[in-house]
Amino acid sequence: MEGAQGVRIDQGGFADCLIERTCHDAICKYTATLDTKAAKLAGLPLIKYA
Repeated sequence: MEGAQGVRIDQGGFADCLIERTCHDAICKYTATLDTKAAKLAGLPLIKYA
C-alpha cells in the first residue's frame, strides 16, 4: 500500500498514514506525533521529549 506521500508502508505504518490523512482532510492546523516511525513515514512533526 502507498501512503500519502507515495511511500510504501506496512501495516504498522498504515495507522500513522491514516491519522495524517484524516487530519489533513479535516483541515487540522497542526498534527504531531511522539512516534519517530510515524514522523518519518507519515511526514508528521516529531514532538521531542526528555
